[in-house]
Amino acid sequence: MDFEALVKHISTIQSTLQAQAAHAVNLALTARNWLMGCYIVEFEQNGEDRAAYGEQLLKKLEQRLNVKGLNERRFREFRRLYLVYPQLKEPIAQYILAGSEIRHTLSAEFTDPIRHTVSAELQSVNNQPSE
Repeated sequence: MDFEALVKHISTIQSTLQAQAAHAVNLALTARNWLMGCYIVEFEQNGEDRAAYGEQLLKKLEQRLNVKGLNERRFREFRRLYLVYPQLKEPIAQYILAGSEIRHTLSAEFTDPIRHTVSAELQSVNNQPSE
């Protein structure tokens, strides 16, 4: 292998794997945002103390979580993502099933009794054996 071939191989590896990493990050963030929106909507629709929170829910979430980048405006966007794209349920369920760490973390969450809509359906998908 000469120097030009080495440069070409390294350049190809860099661009290919960087694109794969960016794609993986985009998938993970989309799943995270949609799932957060799902939980927020379900809490608003079925939460026992939803009346007590009212319009303050998203602000209280921001204050309680205290995570950089997770603020009231972002929670509003997550809720909108979930409401506008309900069809993402199946791809996100498959994405969760494909990731062993997130699958184990979320599997218990999807059995929470407050889940009556999308999460309950995700639970049934989650309980199916993976191929």
